[in-house]
This record gives sequence, C-alpha cells and structure tokens, in this order.
Amino acid sequence: MKCPLKLCLLAIAVISLTGCEPVPTEQHFSVPAGETLVAAPAVANQYRWPVIEDQWQATKPTDCGFLRQIKPGAIGEIADQILKKNQKRMEDAKSSPQPPPWMVASTGLSGEALTMARIALDEVDEQPMLRESVAMPADVSNPTVWLDNTGRHLVVGGDNGLWISRLPWRPWWALPGMPPTERDEPGDAGKYQHLALPMSAENAIHVEFFGQHADGSDSQLIVAAGKQLHRVDCTTASIATTLAFDEDILHLSVAAETGHAAVVDHAGDLYLTDPELATATKIGKVDVSLPMPAISPDATRIAAWHDPQNGRVFKLNGGVLDYDFDVPLNDPGEPLMVRCLHDDDLWIEKNACHRRPNDPNASGNDHQSLRASIYWDIVDVIDLHHSYSRRIQLCLADRPLPDGGTERVMYDTILGDRSFGRPMPMKRFGDRKLVVAASGRVVALHDGQTIDLYARLVFPPQGVNELGRLASSWAWQNQFDHLEALHSVIRALPEKRFNRTNEQLYQMLSEGIAMKWFFKEQSLRNDQVTEADVEVTKERLAGFAEWADRQSPLALTAKMKYCYTKAWDARGSGWSGSVTENGWQTFQSQNKMAMEAWNKLQQTDDIPAVAYQYFIDLARDASFSYDDTYDEIREYLERFPHDDMLHLQVMIWRLERWGGTRGSGSAYAAAVAQAIGPPMGDFIYSRCIQWVDKVFLRAFFRYAHVDGNRVLAGVRQGLEMEYFQEQSTLDAMMLVAGSHSRLDTPGPNSTYTKNALRLCEDLAEYYRCRYPMLTNEKATLTGNDEINRLKSYLPE
Repeated sequence: MKCPLKLCLLAIAVISLTGCEPVPTEQHFSVPAGETLVAAPAVANQYRWPVIEDQWQATKPTDCGFLRQIKPGAIGEIADQILKKNQKRMEDAKSSPQPPPWMVASTGLSGEALTMARIALDEVDEQPMLRESVAMPADVSNPTVWLDNTGRHLVVGGDNGLWISRLPWRPWWALPGMPPTERDEPGDAGKYQHLALPMSAENAIHVEFFGQHADGSDSQLIVAAGKQLHRVDCTTASIATTLAFDEDILHLSVAAETGHAAVVDHAGDLYLTDPELATATKIGKVDVSLPMPAISPDATRIAAWHDPQNGRVFKLNGGVLDYDFDVPLNDPGEPLMVRCLHDDDLWIEKNACHRRPNDPNASGNDHQSLRASIYWDIVDVIDLHHSYSRRIQLCLADRPLPDGGTERVMYDTILGDRSFGRPMPMKRFGDRKLVVAASGRVVALHDGQTIDLYARLVFPPQGVNELGRLASSWAWQNQFDHLEALHSVIRALPEKRFNRTNEQLYQMLSEGIAMKWFFKEQSLRNDQVTEADVEVTKERLAGFAEWADRQSPLALTAKMKYCYTKAWDARGSGWSGSVTENGWQTFQSQNKMAMEAWNKLQQTDDIPAVAYQYFIDLARDASFSYDDTYDEIREYLERFPHDDMLHLQVMIWRLERWGGTRGSGSAYAAAVAQAIGPPMGDFIYSRCIQWVDKVFLRAFFRYAHVDGNRVLAGVRQGLEMEYFQEQSTLDAMMLVAGSHSRLDTPGPNSTYTKNALRLCEDLAEYYRCRYPMLTNEKATLTGNDEINRLKSYLPE
C-alpha cells in the first residue's frame, strides 16, 4: 500500500494544534483590571471531543496555583546558578591538557565522522583555513590566477603565457591540521610548468575549466588568447587543439561537464564550439555593452541579456542551436550578470535576481521569470558546478550594518531556491583577489606576488538543522556508537552552540534518529520498493531495535518519539469518529510503549528536556489530568529554567479544542514567566504565545487574555539576545504584526500599536543585516494580512 507519509505527519502536527472538532460555544469569563490572569473553570458539557461512550478523554483545565506558589523570579535565580556553574567548568577546563567532554575531540571519533560531528556542533569556524602559501612564477607579468574545478590544479596566466602546477589534494573533511588519509594525493604548488601562448598584447587571457570525471583526473581548460581558443591538458600543460576566429575574443564561457564553449567576439557575435574545438558555429548576436552570456554545465542552454528589460535563452541540442526565445523580466533594474545552471537561468542585478526555471514540462511557463529581492549589494556570483549540489553558488556582497555602514562578505547560496548559508566577513583578507574552485572547497587569495591557498567548507550550517541531518544519516547507517558519542558531548555542553542550548541540540539529535526510524519502517508499505531495498531496510531496522534494547538515555528518548509518532500515524488525522478500532488499539499500545520508555528514563539521572515534552504529549493523549503533570513541570522548570519546549506543548494541551478554556494557555504562560522573572520570563512567554498563534485565524490576544505588552517585551529580549534566526525572525514579525493590524486590535494611534510597529521595524532591520533575502517558505505565502505586512518590511 502506498502511503503519503510526509503529508500524514504534517497533519499530525496540525491536529495537535487544532484538535479534531469545531470550536464549541463556551461561556466567556472576564478578568478584573489589575488582577493576575488565571484560567477559569472549564464548562465541559459543550465540548464534544475527545469523547468515547460519553466519557471525557481529555481533562478539564485547572488554574496554575502550583506555579503561583513559586516565589517570583525563583526559577531565574536557579538559572543564574546553573550559568555560574557552567562558567566555572569552562574556566577549569582551560588548565587541562585533555579536551573537555563537551568537545568532539574527547569522543574518539576520527576521520570524516570527526569533522562531520564538529561541523554539526558548531566547532568548526566558517572562515577559510590556510593550507599553504606559494610564490607567483618568477617570470609572470600582469598575473591572473585560476583554480580548476576540483581544486587540484593552480593556473597562473600573464602576458607571456600560462603556468600550471599540481596541488596537493585532500578529501573535504581532512581539514588543515588533521593527520594524513589514504585518499590524499601528492602535489607541489610551487612546481610550475610553463606554457607559452601567442596572443594580442591588448587582450587579456580568459581561462575556463571542464572535465567529465568527478575526481579531476581529466581536468582540461579552454584558453582564449587574442583570436585563438586553445584546449589545454592540465596534467601535461600541453595544447591539444587550437581554433582561430576572425575577431579578437571578448568573452568565454565553458560548459563545466562537456567542454562546449560559448564565445563572444568584439563584434558581439555569439559562437558555440564543440569540446574538441573542431568547429565554431555562429548562433546569434549579443549587446556587448550588457553583461556577457553563460552556458549551462551540461551544454543544453546559453543564457544572455537581450536588452535591459529582457533575457534571452538559446536552447541547445547535441551541441547545436535548437531554438531561442526572450524572457521578460519583472520590474528590471540595472543588469549586473547572468548565470546558467542545470535547473535555472538567472539574470542578476545589484539587489534582485530574476529566475527562469528550466522545466520543459511547464507548458509555456518556462518562458517566464520570477523576481526575488536581495537586501545586500551583490558584487559577484560564482557558480560551484562541482560542489555536492549542482545549484550552489558563492556570492560576494556588501551587507548593511546596524550603524549604517556596509561589510563585504561571502556566502554560499542557491539563488534559485532562496537558500543561503552563513556569511563570512572578508575584512581580514584586505584587497587581495579571491579565486574559487568550482567545488567551492578550495579558494586562493593573492596580491600579485604570493598566493595563499585555503580549505573551505561549503554551506557551513547556520543552525541546528545540520545536527538533525547527521543524526538521521548515522541512524540509517546503524552508526549508533557515533550517535552515543554525540549524546555524551551534548549532555556535557556548558555553553550554547548556534546560539541554542544543549537541550535544543539534543532535541534535534533524538528526533533525527526517531523520524528516520519511523519513515524507513513505513517505507516497507510502498509496493514500489524493490526486494533488495526491502532486505536492506529490514536489516537496518533490526539494528534500530537492537540499539533500542540497550535502553541508553538516547535510545529511550528516541523510542518515546518513535512510538508517539507511530501512535498518531495509526490514529490518522481525521475526526475521532473516523478512526478504526485497530487504529485506536495501535494508538493506545504505542503510547503505552512510549510511556514505558519514559518510566525507564526516569530511573536514570540523565533525562533530557525534550523527553519531558514527549511526556506532556503522552499525558494529554492518555487522559491524564493537569494535576497529574505538576511534579514533572516543576522538575522541568528547576532543571531547564530557560528552555521552553515543555511549555510549548502545555500550551497546546490547554487549547479549547483539547479541553482547555480560552485563557488557560496564557494563564499558564504568565505563571511560568512570573516564576522565571524578567527578562527571560517575558521571552518564554512570547515564545509560548507565538507557538499557538497559528491556531487563531483572527486577532486572539484579547480573546485569549494575552498580555500584549509582555509579548512585545519578550520579543525585544529575543532581539537583544540575537536569538532569532531566519525563520524565527519572520515568525516573530508576523506575531507582532498580527497583534496590532488585525480586526479587534488596539487602534493605530495607541501606544501599543506604536511600540509594535517600532518592534517590527527593528526585527526587519535585524533580518536584513543577517540574511540576504526572504526565505522561500514565506515568499511563496499570499493572501494573509500578516504576510502582506511582513513583505512591506521585507520585499519578496
């Protein structure tokens, strides 16, 4: 049976927030001015779900008296004590010659696993790492430097020819300072081979690389020198073939995978050559006052500017022109460059990018372009065709600073998908010229005399998602010892990574394992899976089960999430009446196993915060009363005073559709905030309110008795802590915007609205200083007042 698993799990998440029945009519209650918000008693006879045989399957809400009994700010004092203890641990570790237990080097991991773990836990600087320095060739004049696609060859060009050297090569994960590996390849950067080239004195040399082998063993380059094109073998530094033109060559673009070349001469004639340089066929003409065209890596297209308002695409088939067409650009600005990838053609301006998806099945839509605003000033875009994704580029840009200045940075991006990596300031490199291999993993910086070669990570992570991906990969490979090593590092962490607590990191670890376990088990339902795949999957799933039997804290935590997910998968996302008897039985049995894992976890002294979150979910589904969870909530507060994951699930449980009242969630959040004390209490409060924001289609602050000023204070605290990242910044903006722009909100001249507007502006400035464009997730949303207001601050 085929099963749309991802849609099913999305529905599980939605149903957790919304419940399964319409919101019932309820008796409203009021809170006198100046009094503390406390949830009113529930009126149960109007609620219809979840009910089985007229018996409640969810509890009625109670007040938060147990939290109100905690001295205001007492939990915040505990947090201060934990912080001081952790600071002392870090200080004490400085005197030890051994790596502390919160560093990956303490685990015994080695090789690729060591580097992957360090990257996932934010131990590797995103800055390029110096490998070696080499002098320019002694005889070169007016030098230009290139690196071949894989970073195996260094090429220096000048008025008197080319110099080529073979570089030492290492796998991407063998960072400078790591011991030799079996995959290392020898080389000598300073041992140049000279290749003389005849050329016109007034024209510079153009060099482009190609090769069919991913290991770079057949690296070739096409050289434009005067009126001639030369095909050169990097290994032997010899000319294989030469092709002459009638005019001097102005521009060269080579298909990185095939060796076909797009050539523009000084007259503006556009030619296409074959890889052997046997022929050059004129296929069109371009305006030489506009940026020069680019050919796709697979030689299926050439993208160019037709005029400042339109792009042009030349479709190629078997190395010859098939047809061409114009692409109108939406609200075009000043042309800067054009790039041609496997999947996209991009016409790039200083602050915008026009994308034409290369989709032959788009029924005419592939002749249209989509515009994306860019908040930073683009300087250059370098295609990384030989990176792990054929869509990645390296951008150089000037980003705005809060003081009104700008900063030159480089960052990896997929412009066609609005994806972007961590920006790296380039100030320390001064005015040296940057050269990048098409793999993205080797860069060179030179000043005309010395070339510095650096190793570099492609798309270094900005947040904790990379840890989830690594956990998922290692789990599928049954590398559970590696995962337990990550467990030990994260549990020992005394500091934040990616500006997230160790408990937030641990959540990514456990859920990466659990969801891989679940999805691979469900894949056996797919009748399209081959027998060989089924056997592999069963073998790997047996490894999961064997590891779970160890009952380590990580295994128990992952099993809680796995069983809970299986329970909801069996129940389904429909109304309670649509659930089958077998569905209810599986729901109950899986939740029972998850609760058994929780009980075993409680017998250890190593319960992660996310396990408490899972417990709250299970308690809700098992018809616990709120009172039954108070001990766990108090214990959680004392152990994890500044983590909010349990509180977010309690907010869901207290929604009306789960048996709560309209004010019970905000009352709980207010009680937690009071126990923690400002400013972190306000921050946790704002996070709790934001978590249930998506449930309410209209303004809900007044309806749900939310303290709007506390929300603003909490979001402001998040800004000061620099907590917000690309998605959470936008979510915070939408929460604040909705609190003052929807119907039934304070008037436009109210103090609250003015403060909310100012906070939205500050959030937008914060975002523009950190991220170059709106994310795809938000850019594609329409028809929502908060989205429209968001885009007024951050154009799409």
